[in-house]
Parts: sequence; structure tokens; C-alpha cells
Amino acid sequence: MAGALQERRNEYLSVDYRTPMYEISVVHPAVEWYRHERFNVLRRDLEREILQRRKIRLVSGRKRPEEIVTNLLAQYVFLQHASAGDSFVDPLIPNKNHRIDGMVRDFTYLTRPKMNKPQATKFVEQLYLSKRFEGFAESVKKFVDKGDWRDEKKCYTLRERENDKGLEFHVGTRRMFVCHREVRDKLLCRFQKFGKECKVEFEDLLFCLFLRYHTLGALAHQWAMVPEMKNYIQSRFNVNCELFACGINVQYDNYCSLFYDIEQHFGSMGSFHTAKLLEGSFVANPPYDESMLQIMVERFIDICKNAEKKVTILFGLPGWGKYAPFPPLETADKSGFVVYHQLIEDRQVEWVNYFDNHTATIPSHHWYIMSNKPQEEFDREKIRDAVFKHWVRREVSTQTIHVAFPLGVVLASECEAKQRQQEA
Repeated sequence: MAGALQERRNEYLSVDYRTPMYEISVVHPAVEWYRHERFNVLRRDLEREILQRRKIRLVSGRKRPEEIVTNLLAQYVFLQHASAGDSFVDPLIPNKNHRIDGMVRDFTYLTRPKMNKPQATKFVEQLYLSKRFEGFAESVKKFVDKGDWRDEKKCYTLRERENDKGLEFHVGTRRMFVCHREVRDKLLCRFQKFGKECKVEFEDLLFCLFLRYHTLGALAHQWAMVPEMKNYIQSRFNVNCELFACGINVQYDNYCSLFYDIEQHFGSMGSFHTAKLLEGSFVANPPYDESMLQIMVERFIDICKNAEKKVTILFGLPGWGKYAPFPPLETADKSGFVVYHQLIEDRQVEWVNYFDNHTATIPSHHWYIMSNKPQEEFDREKIRDAVFKHWVRREVSTQTIHVAFPLGVVLASECEAKQRQQEA
């Protein structure tokens, strides 16, 4: 059964989207906590299977093997959401049409000694992920159908921090996570606008939102562009929609996200993969999974080909092309819709993690602008200068910023000199 067709029209955009259909549609702290516990059981079973029984050695920087498994599982779930359409059993893990190509590729990269593709395919098939997730969904469904959760006391307690007025969520004696004041205030404003028909209390909804992303182990995917740069692209390109976001890290009024069951009450239009972009400017900061990035780029191209009105999309891709052929990058470059492409080197820019409330520099990545109206003027020099002014860290001003098209390689120090002249 397909979800209901919805539309969002405002001065910034025109989007059609389908609301997902869930067999398990209850949003309640007790249900979310049970889902969290069952998912942890599934994750620990996979850790034991991969690391202990099969004795697979996984290497990814300084991460512990358990962290790598958690990240692999989160990436796997992201890919399932990209392929699942708008019909789900459980909102956390779609349990049909399971795609394993992303995890297969990850095992060819991360195992030591390295697996080849046939070995990795056989190994992932023998993990029986589809069966595991079906068991997970069945367990959650039985818990919901039983109905005991309706009579349970709140499974969490709230404490307001004196120093910054943030909210600490505790389960038993354990502090699970903190909702910082700025995030809480933002979500409350969004809830008051979009959650008028919601029957769940605001604080319960906050708990469910934070716990859902905490359960997935997707905290590395809470990184967002710094507000100053987002403010610039909003004023310059009239962007007011994020295609890969969540209630925790969203800045603009409109956004797409994984978990519509919770986030509809904060203004989410559901998954980008079921949204039809008809007009407007959009920004995308997707999870870095090659299969999912390929799906995303192909959708962007399809949107640019079919949209009758102007559509502009700003998005990033990791700089993995320096290690091996990287199809999403090659597909974007050959699309014919790229009007701006900039390579930002390692550690030149900062990102913000709104879940943990801190910033960090990131590895090299490519910043693109696609548009179905490439004949319209895009002043690439001004865009490049603005990227330096609003995003690139001052202490790396002697490094180079690479911009595609006739601009070639431009020294960031030249941008800085130009900026000083303008300010003078």
C-alpha cells in the first residue's frame, strides 16, 4: 500500500512527497526503548559473529572493531531506507528487499587481509541480515500488540542543566544523551508549528527522536555545515530545504529525513528518496556510503532532466576518488548539469555535530552545484570567495582551493587579499 500523497508549496520550493506507511506506527517512549534494546541485541550478535566466531579483522583509522561494526550496520540501514519506497514494517529498519552491495563493498575495504568481492559477498550472505531484521521487526510488533507499554511509567527522567539549560535524559542511573538548549528551543518552535495534531507530549517526542538516532549508532552522521555557510547559501541561492537531515541538526524550515513517524511533527517531509522536487533550491549533506551516494546523484540528474521549473541542488561528495575510481563523482561530472565544482582539501573546513555539540574538521570532499538551468549565470569567482569567507578556516589560508571549470587552481591567500580589499 502506497503512502498518502502530500505537497509543500511556499516561496522557496515546490515539492510533492509520499508519507510512509508503517505496520508499527506507535510513537511512545516505552516502545522506543524496547526497540533500542532489541536493536542492541541484534548488533551485539553481529559483533560476536563477525569479530569472534569468524575472527574477521576490521581496520578503519583508530576506530575499535565494535565501532566499525556499528557504523557498518548504520550504513546498511541507510541503504535499505534508500531502496524501501514508502511501505515499512518497522520505521527503524525496513525488512524487505534487502540490499547488501554496500556492506559487501565495505568488507572489501575494511578487512585485513582484504576480502575480494566474491569472498565478501559470500560472507555477508552468511550473516543472514534479512532474517535477523525480520526477527527484530516481529519482536517489536509483538511488544506493541501486547499493549503493556500503555500502562508503564515513563522509562526516562529529565534533568535540566543549570549551566546551559539543556535537558539530560536518564534511563535508570545512566545518562543517555543531552538535548542542548539551542536544539531544544529550535525543536519546540518547530513542534508548535508542525505538531499541532500530535498526541505525543513534546518531551516524549524529544526522547524518541534522540533515542532513535542513538540506537542506530548514526552519531557520525549528525555532522552539518556550519551555520554561517548555510546562511550564505540561503541568501545567495534562496535555499530553504535540506534533503538529508534530522530534527537535531536541521537549520532550514523544510527538510527530508529518515524517520517520518517522529519527525513529521518537526516539519520533515520524510525520505528524500520518495520526494519529487519540482522547483526551488536544495542542499544535501548525505551519509557517505558509495551505493547510497550513487543513488542520490542519479536522482539529482533525473530531477534536473524532468523538472519543468528551475531546480538547483548544492551537495557534497567525499574525496574518495584519490584512492580508487569513485562512480558517484564520475556520474556527477558527466551529467551536464554541474554549474560549480570545488575540491576542498583535508581539514580546510569545519562541521558541527549538534548531537554532541562540538565541531571538527573533515577530510577532503567535493562541493557541487547542479542546476537544470545551467545557462543562467553562476558567478563562480564570487561563490569561491564566499566559500573561503564563510567556511574555510583562517589558519589554512595558505593552502589551495581547487575549483573546476576555467578558474583552475586558486590560492586561498589570494581570496583573503581580495576580501581585505573589499573590506577596506
